[in-house]
Amino acid sequence: MISRDSVPFEWGMHDCMTVSSDAVEAMTCMDPMKWARGKYKTKQEAIDIVTNHFGLSFIDTFSQIFNDLGFKETDSVGLGDISFIKTENLDPEASELFGGVTLATCFDPVGNMIVPGRDGLLLILKYELVKSWKL
Repeated sequence: MISRDSVPFEWGMHDCMTVSSDAVEAMTCMDPMKWARGKYKTKQEAIDIVTNHFGLSFIDTFSQIFNDLGFKETDSVGLGDISFIKTENLDPEASELFGGVTLATCFDPVGNMIVPGRDGLLLILKYELVKSWKL
């Protein structure tokens, strides 16, 4: 993740879905985004691919994927966990999608999250935990 610290936000390359999925792949050798890689480059294409893949919402699509991969849902977060969070610290364009919910990766043992931002990764200290998985 540190190598991506200053990579700017880009749909399909460095957005919340790709960054979190890249972290999952680095830790587990399983790619939760293999169904969508290279298939979207805009905000609207991201919305379309997520909502059309399973006919489910953003959260339900990734919930199904993570559950199918064998990850266990949890009510707390720890280092390396993948979560849906709500926070006010996101890029306005990205945060308007999916009700302000974004995929994030737990960056440290105390539960701080990282998400892609306009100019690189953002460290998120305050957020509402929506759903989380232990890898």
